[in-house]
Amino acid sequence: MTETGLTPMQVIVAATQNGAKLLGINNTCGTLQKGMKADFMMLNGDPLKDIKQTRNLAAVYKDGKKVGNGVGK
Repeated sequence: MTETGLTPMQVIVAATQNGAKLLGINNTCGTLQKGMKADFMMLNGDPLKDIKQTRNLAAVYKDGKKVGNGVGK
């Protein structure tokens, strides 16, 4: 998506917030804020500088609880 001209932030919003809107689940997920489901990943790098850093997982959280330490760990 960045190759078509979108910024890394636009790609992240499209995949999360806009994806949740498209699926009709944006009232419970898609953004990190109070009252929403806390499914998210922590990264080792800055995806706003290089979108490929979204593949560089440090940890994965489901419902606010850590469930993994990144890819292959």
